Amino acid sequence: MRPDERAIARLDAVLRSVGVARYALTGGTAFGVWCGPRQTRDVDVVAVVPLTAVDPLLAFHDGMRFGPEELPDILRIDVAGWDVDLFVVKREVDVGALERSRPVDFGGVLVHVVVPEDLVAQKLRKLQTDRRRVLQDLHDLRALVALPLDWALLESLVTAESQPLLELARTATDDDLLSRLS
Repeated sequence: MRPDERAIARLDAVLRSVGVARYALTGGTAFGVWCGPRQTRDVDVVAVVPLTAVDPLLAFHDGMRFGPEELPDILRIDVAGWDVDLFVVKREVDVGALERSRPVDFGGVLVHVVVPEDLVAQKLRKLQTDRRRVLQDLHDLRALVALPLDWALLESLVTAESQPLLELARTATDDDLLSRLS
């Protein structure tokens, strides 16, 4: 499944109601915008979350928090039957992703979506530490690098550790990528 326009509109309303105005869709939903629809289990969002929004989001949307600080790293909430992973902006790379995001019309609601370059950089960071969905992530990575990307921007977003994997993604087969990550 993938979130429909009503779910995205509801998410927009929920976030704005608690003062979260700067956010962008990322993950599988953003992939669907740039590469075509694919199945996803949740909606990933990168957002500037005011501290005053944390408790209402948790209380009214069956939420969980992840991270030890008062302003958590991640909030997981339920919106319109979807698990929404709200990644709280704390790093400069996330601020940049929000600034570069582009508005996309979801049934009359304009919602920002991270650009493909940021999505590639996020996938590469995830593959360094999280291998739970490695085959899907590799497939997504290969589809994204096939787009007409701003390679100078992308290379500025990718860590030195991820540069070899980025180069492999441009030319290698899925098997080559998988063996590189093993």
